[in-house]
Amino acid sequence: RLLVPPAWQNNPDMDPELRAFFDFNSMHMEPWDGPAGIVMSDGRFAACNLDRNGLRPARYVITKDKLITCASEVGIWDYQPDEVVEKGRVGPGELMVIDTRSGRILHSAETDDDLKSRHPYKEWMEKNVRRLVPFEDLPDEEVGSRELDDDTLASYQKQFNYSAEELDSVIRVLGENGQEA
Repeated sequence: RLLVPPAWQNNPDMDPELRAFFDFNSMHMEPWDGPAGIVMSDGRFAACNLDRNGLRPARYVITKDKLITCASEVGIWDYQPDEVVEKGRVGPGELMVIDTRSGRILHSAETDDDLKSRHPYKEWMEKNVRRLVPFEDLPDEEVGSRELDDDTLASYQKQFNYSAEELDSVIRVLGENGQEA
């Protein structure tokens, strides 16, 4: 769920606790956007995860004899229509998990409920994360004064190997656009 999360950043309807889970973990690892349909197992759990863009189809069929087939195509395995218990698809950013010990099938909502409740992510984020405010949005009294004179600044830039090119093509872009060059 951490490597291939759903598109959570611009989802205004997402539960705040779940948002905090994804926000917390996004600081540790960048998401992989695929395109990918990933099937995995650790011996107990088997899962199918689709990337947030959903460009790879992932359809599943569950039969009465508890056989689960998940593939990009329907009909890769012969079964009779009366044998089908459930049929569906794993959507963009969704996950389906099979607990082979208990026989439970967990869809994204159940998995997310479990993950978000393991730790107080929202509390941790509120207590420990400080978001930068864009310079233009700061009130005048919060805008600081320059701390370093030109010679001291040049000395620090030299010590930390900041070239004119680095300052112009990387640092300036970060400051102006708020994104990496």
